Amino acid sequence: MNHKELIQNMADELQMPAKELNQHMAVATELMLEHLTNGEDISIPGFGTLEVRKKNERLIVHPVSRT
Repeated sequence: MNHKELIQNMADELQMPAKELNQHMAVATELMLEHLTNGEDISIPGFGTLEVRKKNERLIVHPVSRT
């Protein structure tokens, strides 16, 4: 399911225009992005927890030059 299909299915289920629902989803996405950027976790019961994790760099070696 892509974004367009998700919006359409939700709009049908909630009986509201897809355009209006798309605006609501954009606001929700922006709010989640803002909180994740500030280092906060987002917990959605029944769905899961969204969090930003710091990962170590990977050491990559070129197979020919070995650098």
